[in-house]
Amino acid sequence: MKYIVNEGKGRVRYISGGLFESNGVWIHPRQVLDDYELIICKSGNFKMSVNGQIFEIKEGDGMVLLPGEVHFGVEERTDVSFCGFHLF
Repeated sequence: MKYIVNEGKGRVRYISGGLFESNGVWIHPRQVLDDYELIICKSGNFKMSVNGQIFEIKEGDGMVLLPGEVHFGVEERTDVSFCGFHLF
């Protein structure tokens, strides 16, 4: 398990976010972000590779991606929706 401690180094800053809803067949694109991303699955499920480890994100699950982590979908899915929030 990884954890993050701010230790008074400043406030958490919201960058952007929103609701994603697939429209037909979808797979998460390959990305390497320079910020943190909080993903909360609203409906459906999908699998992602994060630094070579496979995770299945299901309805109600949450995941935090750290800066610099290579992540991408490993299976095409339909009927997926999730909220994504980008933070510094």
